[in-house]
Amino acid sequence: MEREDNSHIIFDLNIRTDRDTGLPLLSEQYKIFELIRAYLHLPFRVAEYGCGKRVSIIIKQLYDLGLPLHALMRGMIIEADMSDEALSEKNLLKRPHALRAANPIYDFIDYGDEQLLAKFEQAGIEVDRQARVLRASKYALNYRPSVQFVFSRSHIFPIVRFWIADRKRVVERVIDPTLRPNGTLAVNEVRAKLKAPEAHIFSSTFSDRFRLRLQDLTRLQREKMNGWLDGRDFNELDLEDEQELVRYLNGASKGTIGDPATWTYANNIPGLYDKAVSTELDREHVKIQQAVTSSEMRQRIAEKTKELLIELEENAHPVQASSDVRDEFERLCAEGLELGNNRSLSIPEIITRDATWSERQLAPLTVLANIAAFHKVLKEIAARLDNEEIPSDWLVNEDYTSALLDVGIRLRDRIERLADVSRVKSGEIDARTLNEQFNKATISLIRQMKDAGMVVYFDQVGNVHGLLADEQISRQLQDIRVPFAKRAELLQETNRRALGFHSHIDTVANGGKYDGRLGVLSGVEIAHLIHDLKETSYEIAFNEKLKQCPILVSSYINEEMSFTGVSMPGSAAVAGLASAPDIYPMMNSDGEQFGEKLAALVAELKELKSMGMLSLSHDLPDDWEGLERLPDPRWFLPKNAIERHCEQADRLMKTRVPLAQAEAIMGIYQEDFYFEGEAAELAGLALNRAFRALQEGADVTEAYLQSRLTMGLWQQEAAPKNEKVEHGVRFTLTGESNHAGATALEDRFDTGVGLAKLQENFRLLVKELACDKGETIGAVIGDVELQPGKSRNVIPGEASMSLGITGDGASVAAWARIKPALVEALEAMVRNEDLIAFGEEEINEINVCPHIRCSVDLRAPETAFVSEFTADLAAILDKIGAEFGVKVSRTSDISGAPDQEKDPTRLDHSRRVSLLIDQSAGGSHNPFEAERRSVVAAGIIAQFSAWWTLSEEPDVLIYDVLQYIIPDAWQVSLGGFCSGALHDTCNVVEGIELRANTQDTISSPPVADFFDA
Repeated sequence: MEREDNSHIIFDLNIRTDRDTGLPLLSEQYKIFELIRAYLHLPFRVAEYGCGKRVSIIIKQLYDLGLPLHALMRGMIIEADMSDEALSEKNLLKRPHALRAANPIYDFIDYGDEQLLAKFEQAGIEVDRQARVLRASKYALNYRPSVQFVFSRSHIFPIVRFWIADRKRVVERVIDPTLRPNGTLAVNEVRAKLKAPEAHIFSSTFSDRFRLRLQDLTRLQREKMNGWLDGRDFNELDLEDEQELVRYLNGASKGTIGDPATWTYANNIPGLYDKAVSTELDREHVKIQQAVTSSEMRQRIAEKTKELLIELEENAHPVQASSDVRDEFERLCAEGLELGNNRSLSIPEIITRDATWSERQLAPLTVLANIAAFHKVLKEIAARLDNEEIPSDWLVNEDYTSALLDVGIRLRDRIERLADVSRVKSGEIDARTLNEQFNKATISLIRQMKDAGMVVYFDQVGNVHGLLADEQISRQLQDIRVPFAKRAELLQETNRRALGFHSHIDTVANGGKYDGRLGVLSGVEIAHLIHDLKETSYEIAFNEKLKQCPILVSSYINEEMSFTGVSMPGSAAVAGLASAPDIYPMMNSDGEQFGEKLAALVAELKELKSMGMLSLSHDLPDDWEGLERLPDPRWFLPKNAIERHCEQADRLMKTRVPLAQAEAIMGIYQEDFYFEGEAAELAGLALNRAFRALQEGADVTEAYLQSRLTMGLWQQEAAPKNEKVEHGVRFTLTGESNHAGATALEDRFDTGVGLAKLQENFRLLVKELACDKGETIGAVIGDVELQPGKSRNVIPGEASMSLGITGDGASVAAWARIKPALVEALEAMVRNEDLIAFGEEEINEINVCPHIRCSVDLRAPETAFVSEFTADLAAILDKIGAEFGVKVSRTSDISGAPDQEKDPTRLDHSRRVSLLIDQSAGGSHNPFEAERRSVVAAGIIAQFSAWWTLSEEPDVLIYDVLQYIIPDAWQVSLGGFCSGALHDTCNVVEGIELRANTQDTISSPPVADFFDA
């Protein structure tokens, strides 16, 4: 088995590209490969089917990661003999030219395992035990060591063009985890992987037909081709002649799958599947692929791609030679392909359509592969436990990167499922509290908890709780013959000795699929893992262990504060810090009331429950007034708790630490500001610049160095006024959207700060030019936008601003001095890694808003620092008001303003609650959140080990347990770790401490004593 150590790869999203060509550098190939493995939820272990669909999804992901369109291709390898006789022969032994691959499922599916086969059948996968065939929907998978591609006689694979800067050369690499699970391939290496030395290799751009790759012809193929050409130049062949040549080379008859005249840009299978089993949607997809391939624009794009690549490789300074070609190429791709019936699609739209359709088509194979992979790792864990291994050793021995690597595969599936129901039509995740997507996610979560064997509750404020207890207690809790008061008492008593896993499933707009949800769904996975092990590991008394330490999973509502009023109300209610009457009146930005929206969700749950489509362990009320008859949130406060989250990705990647336990959670201070006057937008930008200045410079204090300041909110509070300018430009800055507290200053790409610096430069340039010329030149700044701009705690990932000049001195010559200087300033920000990129557009009018609202989000490890900051802030606001002549209002002056202040939480002092932080890509609170398989596995093992320990020694505190479990090498590499994000954990710690202080103090024996014993 091939294995490469890619642990040296810094797993971030900033793929380095060559500035001149736009192509990714060859040195980035392994990072890109790791990102694909982390992001894509694909059945790489299935070789027989789905290759073209996997390529469509991979291409979409590569494009989303910022790779340019001219870097992306499809490759196809096809059998050498595609004659009618060869196509009719299905026996692999009689076709020496056949493509053959090692069958991945042969290694991880045991056909003698009755438990596994039963799981397949439960999932709707047909098991033909006699023929040893698995049928998942329209796919039939054979159980033999080697597989052939009988249906397609080909294999599709993705190709990425990389740039070798010092050689000024393009190199193409294949990214196909099915063929090579740990790295990339040269294109001609695909033949060896498929044991077909004379197979023909083709490639296509996103809309072009597959064309024969002359550079990858074998000697025999070249000799045969030259005989057919008879002195003609291949490059001068028209399309029909080229297709005739391919038919000559592979012996295909016209109209068969070996005939290139039937191929589209995506595959060589004209009808994909028998029309009897294809849906209308599938047939429509095929028609679009065929229409795209035959479009006249397709040929122009293909020609421009070829021209662009020639320019890149043949010129010493490709940026000078190729800029016009690249501009034309990108324009053509965006313009779209005419498909008839007044319909057209751009290349990005085609890529998105292909990926969406492919994901749906691959779903049955994904289910099959995940069941098999998880069952295998489940048996491995059971065997180890039966052998009396201690789970805490598995991280130290790095077993999670080999035999236990797939322990997180079901968790990733859970995350994908919740993401799917949380998407709006545009594809973005938007599950803000109690919107339609949030409600769907809540229903999905309840079902997942029930599938994990849990008793499920929905409390008065909308929190969802799942409890896995021993069988006797579970039966009693669900026995309607037992009075509810008795069951409620038993529930509280059980939760008081439980290990809790908690976080939230609500998101920000255009949020990520891991943030918050990782903490909830990993808890569900631990419960499900224990539930499965009870059936698999017969030597372990799991019932006794669950009696000692039940599992409680809680999804707290409104952690992202879509509704304002009570900070993190779900966890506050559980901790006893807020009550339902405090929470119901909260309002969101759309003017909706929390209680009314919650009542609507309860009505939906009640209907599903009455139809037998949802299972809860209590009744649901009929109306708003009955909400308080739901279970009391305070019943669900556990003894020990774990929140698992992703943040500070860059720091964990740089230190190569997969998993860390936070010592503390920073305190938070939020406030909004209103600026009124002609220079309101300038004042807001100046405030953002002042925030960054407090954390920069030689004289910055240690308190500011350890803290984080962010302006994430930017809203127009009045209609803007239009101003004409003699010359103007609108700049759009691209950075990285991220969680304000979770991202250290040195790891930020804050476009809001970029705008603030740019406007400062612009005003200075205009002032200097006016002084030099002695003429009147006015600076106009407006149309300021921050994206997302709606959340105080999200770093803006994109920002735009319009700049222009007016007055007698606003000449072409003056603008020719100003604009290049602005571009140079932005280029310096990109070089210094303050920004990722920027774009520009010429304009002649600017909208200036006279009343704007902005914010500050401060994260600080010490409470005392807030007083120092607010004093500095007051002085800054006075200065800005005077300098720009604007009225300054603070939210403390306005009734109902959503100010927020929270003291730091010391987890190392409490030791009853742990905050585990995963190494991730894409940071937090954005669509690009992702994790390596090994990181997901490490977190699962740590959580399971913690429960295992507490089930043996319930008086040990969770913080101490995880300090022992997490390898010393990781902790030494990282040093102290402090979370900057506000977490539900803050409330949970306070609630557990309050309860502990009113009851007997819990004493914790040294963890090492237990392990040594």
